[in-house]
Parts: sequence; C-alpha cells; structure tokens
Amino acid sequence: MNSTIIKFLNILRNGAAIFLLGFCLFPENPAAYALHLDKIETMVPGRIRAGQCAAAIGFALLAWWLYRGKRLSNRPARLLWGLTGIFIASFGITFAADPTNSSLVIECSSVMGTLAVGLLCALLCGNVRSALTLVAVGGVSISVGAIYDYFHHTNVMVSGSIIRAGGSFDQPLELGFTIVACLPLVIFLAGEQGSALRAGAWLVSAGVTVAGLMLTLSRGPIAAGAAACMYVCMKRPGLRRVIAVGLVFVAACVLVGHIRYSGAENNASTQRSDNGRKLIWMDGLALFSKHWVTGVGPGELEMPIPSQYQGVHFQAASAHASNLALQWLDELGVGGGVLLILFAWSIATLLRRSENPMRQPLAAAWIGIAASGIFDVPFGISQELGPTVMVGILLGATLMLPNQRTAEDAGVPSAESKSLAAV
Repeated sequence: MNSTIIKFLNILRNGAAIFLLGFCLFPENPAAYALHLDKIETMVPGRIRAGQCAAAIGFALLAWWLYRGKRLSNRPARLLWGLTGIFIASFGITFAADPTNSSLVIECSSVMGTLAVGLLCALLCGNVRSALTLVAVGGVSISVGAIYDYFHHTNVMVSGSIIRAGGSFDQPLELGFTIVACLPLVIFLAGEQGSALRAGAWLVSAGVTVAGLMLTLSRGPIAAGAAACMYVCMKRPGLRRVIAVGLVFVAACVLVGHIRYSGAENNASTQRSDNGRKLIWMDGLALFSKHWVTGVGPGELEMPIPSQYQGVHFQAASAHASNLALQWLDELGVGGGVLLILFAWSIATLLRRSENPMRQPLAAAWIGIAASGIFDVPFGISQELGPTVMVGILLGATLMLPNQRTAEDAGVPSAESKSLAAV
C-alpha cells in the first residue's frame, strides 16, 4: 500500500474521530439525541430506552475489547484494561438487575455511550500524539463556542447577578471540567518546537481555551486547570515560563473569587453554593457509612440539596456527591474506593515507566481530572458527558503508551497527527 493511500486512510480515520468527538461535545445536534437519552426521556417508550441502554453497554464493551492483545504489553496496561472492563460491567449488572428503572437506564446509556465514543476515538487516532491532539482540538472548539454563546447571552447560567458561560452543555461546571482535560495539552503543543505559524496558532488557541475556562467563573475547574498547567510547564525548560503561568492563574483565581463574592446578592448566591456542597459531602459520608459494603449501585445515588428559585426554597435531588472519591464510595461501596485507587496506580505507573514524550502532557491532563475530582465528579459512575468522552480518549491514549516508541520518541509528529491537522 503506497504512502498516498495510507495518508488518505489516516485522514478518514482522524475525520471520523473528530466527528465522533463533536457528537458528544455538542450534544444539541440532532444525531446526539440517540445517545443522550436524558434529552428525550419523555419521547420514547420504556422498552425502547432499555434497548438503547443495552446497546450502549454493548458498544462500550466492544470498544473496550478492541484494546485487547498487542496493545497491552505490560502488567499495568493489562490491569488498567481489566479495571475499565470491571467499570463497564458494573453498569451492565446494575442495568440487568432493574431494566425498568427509567433514571438508571438514562444514566447508564449516556455514560456508557459517551465513554465508548472516547475509547473508539483514541483507537481511530492510532497513536498517543494524535489522540491528545484530538483532545486539544476539542477543547479549543468548545471554548470558541462558549465564548460566542456568552456574548450572545445563550447557554449561560446566572448566579446572583453574574452571568457564567455554560457552552454547548449549558452548564458552567461541565464546560469547565471538559476544558481542564484539554488545556494542558494545548499549552504543551503551543510550546513545542516547530514552525512559527504552527506555534502561533496553538498559542492563540491556548488563549481562547483559557478565556473559555475563565468565563465559567467556576472556582473548582479554574484551580484544577492551574494545577494541570503548572505541571506541564514545570516539565519544560525555563523557570520564567512556570512563574508566568503561576502568576496568571493566581490572578485569575483572585479575580474570580472577587467577582463571585462581590455585592450582597452574589455573596449570598456563592454562600448557598458553598453550603450546599458541604451538605452534600456530609450526606455522602453518612450514606457511605450505611452502605459501605456494596454502595447504593451505579446511577442510583440521590443526594438532597437545598435549592432556591425566584425566592422559593425547596429540596432538589442531585445524582452527584460533589467529590469523585465519595461518588465511587457511595455507589460501589468500599470496592469502589479500591477500584479508584487501582485506576490511579495503574495510570501513574504507565506514565512513570513510559519513554514517550507525550507522557508529560498526558500526565498533566490526568492531574487536571484528579484535581477536578476534589470539587465535583468529572468522571465516574454518575458523570458529566463532556469530561466523560475526554476521559475515554485519555484512557485509550494511556493504554497505548507502552507501544508508542517510534517517531514520537524523537518528538516528531507522526503522519497520523499531521493528517489530523489537515482535516
């Protein structure tokens, strides 16, 4: 097969990966309704929803199984692959136990379908560099969309008198956590040696991505993004760059804190948010103490949260424990905690042992995800769809690390990553 045909096939594969990623990052497109059942739960009969849920779980198992074999060349990679299978199987078991539970079916369908898309995107990209470039491109795209929507007052959230960008998800936190997974990769690509035009394009993209993150005015994602970016800069030569990035994010955090607490109305709104998160953490700990052996089950968590709308106070139910570890403990019990620790250990071990130059930005992305988990649930059992697809791609890239020792070792973009840029 000659090089022209190979390049053409690579462009097709990367084009398919971009399409699938856009399918999840921009959920308002008509085709996404088939996957995001929470958008159409009142429009289809229960049996159809259950069938779609079973298909989503099957899709996730297929995407997971495709990583088996030569890609799993060492023990940590095999462990990470096995843990991912256990994670997917937990949804299948829970769904099989109660296929008539509407909320559970919707949750399982969205989570499994989106995770499967992420795993498949990484496979289509073919190597670590292309997969991470895809994540960076996705982050820039949703940031551009969020900035556009913000200035046109669409897909925004009002906290007190503050307008916060929600992007295509219409949720500041989900937008923020999705950008956190992408931002360190964009900054890494902007700092790579290469043509001035390429470096300038990535530098502008980094500015756009930071702007999208800041417009969410979400303290958790901004702090997590700062941690991820500081790590990726610390691994590059030049102390001044690290100091500059640190000062930018410190100033941003101070500014966001000032805005969120400025004025009586904004201060009251932020205090309600802080108090609500504390109550959820306390209720989550109490729930774990009652169900510490098996948990309440994937997708079954309901946390009471005090809410207010137009001056009326009421109790709402949240499926999120506002903390990644607490979410896994509540829904899977002590086994969920062990599973999360093993996930972290296998990922850290693969990154530490790898000689791939892309391991540093990949590690930074995982640091951003982990830091996000302090404040919310960027991925896990009941999870946000935007960060979920990013986690799927990062998982796939991490599994491919042991087998990527060719042109990437020299820091040379592969033919597939060049074809991704050409799409």
